[in-house]
Amino acid sequence: MGKIRQNIFCPAGLGEKSVTTRGTKFEIRPNGHHSFVLLDSVSRIQNPVMVNPNPFWRYAPHAGGSALVSRYPQVNSVSILSRIPGGQKTILQRLNVRMISTMTRLTKQNREEFNQWLVGLTEGDGSFIIDRQRQNNGASPKWNITFQLSQKDTNAQLLYYIKNMLKYGQVSKSKDGNWSFRIRDKEIINKVIFPIFDKYPLLTVKYSDYILFKKAYYVLTSNLNNALCPQLRSAESAQLLLSNSPTLHGDNPNGLACGDGKGLNKQANCDLACRIEINRELARQMEEIYKFYRKGPDINYISPIWANLYRLKNAEAEANFNNLSRSDITFVTKFWLIGFWEAEGSFYITNKDADAKRYTHGLGLTLKYDRQILEAIRLIMNADAKVKVNPRHIKCSGAGKADFYAWDSTSKSVCKYAMTYFEGKFIGRASLRFAIWCRSMDKDLKTLVKAQKMLRHLRLK
Repeated sequence: MGKIRQNIFCPAGLGEKSVTTRGTKFEIRPNGHHSFVLLDSVSRIQNPVMVNPNPFWRYAPHAGGSALVSRYPQVNSVSILSRIPGGQKTILQRLNVRMISTMTRLTKQNREEFNQWLVGLTEGDGSFIIDRQRQNNGASPKWNITFQLSQKDTNAQLLYYIKNMLKYGQVSKSKDGNWSFRIRDKEIINKVIFPIFDKYPLLTVKYSDYILFKKAYYVLTSNLNNALCPQLRSAESAQLLLSNSPTLHGDNPNGLACGDGKGLNKQANCDLACRIEINRELARQMEEIYKFYRKGPDINYISPIWANLYRLKNAEAEANFNNLSRSDITFVTKFWLIGFWEAEGSFYITNKDADAKRYTHGLGLTLKYDRQILEAIRLIMNADAKVKVNPRHIKCSGAGKADFYAWDSTSKSVCKYAMTYFEGKFIGRASLRFAIWCRSMDKDLKTLVKAQKMLRHLRLK
């Protein structure tokens, strides 16, 4: 294979200036945007070496071919595994290679797990966009719908992974430096997106956006713009749409009425009058949908997937949440939670006692709506810690404003359970944070302090 030179990046002030492996010396250059942590040994964290991350080389826009990956327990040092076809890039053994190979295997054997993961990720980082573009000439607005997932620059490869799995969509970088995966084609949305989100419904308030998004799709693809007069066709949807039209069979503001003229002229006028009225009705329906879309859900809105838990409808009753059981939340699947945690969850190390320097591991997340989601996660994690209104956001409470709900736990047993529950399952940058968090468990003070700094640094990127 010969000597291969590969740049390794390190944030200023962290790590060594170079590292040598298999006789090849790698230079370290400061780069705060692209970083990755490699541990020198399985047993402890030493000076962190940050390397340019590319957890999915095969999906990178500048690379092709497949990456040879190894199992997580084998990671002992920096080592070169293989060269991507073309000889332009090298593959480095990485801290998180286990979950890459694991997820690839799972999704090939059972795509349903990927679909559940995607729904969970969308709950946090996804959007169902209804876009109205006003026309300069005073014509009716142009409407577009888009399914979108957004990630920071450091997690862009996650989007290429999703694109590869779905086989559709575009990944692009926006002006603010973030990356987005989008599907705009209505036929593809209907073919790829709707089947996933219909089978595994959204569990948060985002369900409201999805329903409006789907209604907009059916209005925009109803084909009524080309429909003929009801007397000359049998399209049931158009019949219903036009059944209550006040102008179709009477005076028309445009000077046309269905039935004007004779022979072919009569039919042409009738068709034109129908199309004018249809366009007007379509525009009215889209404006109505858009109004609710812009307004957003009510502060007490709960996804109907929770409707069988009738006691949750009264969100003011604390006992309603305390009485939840695991049998109530079977629809909160493991892979949904993995995707949701990838978007919203946090792994951290905190100092509970500044004087005694008592560092401990913790995990948690904060949501503006959907307290029931946090209650379900608390049950899944077998945690005693209760969901609470985050004190930092109590000022946001009040009429017309939603509370911010938070759940976190520093329980050793909960953290150990989470290590087993999430092991080898994260796909994107969360895998790095999770690996640092796990590998620093039960370590000495120096290691904990370093790991805490690394986690805080990654949280900002």
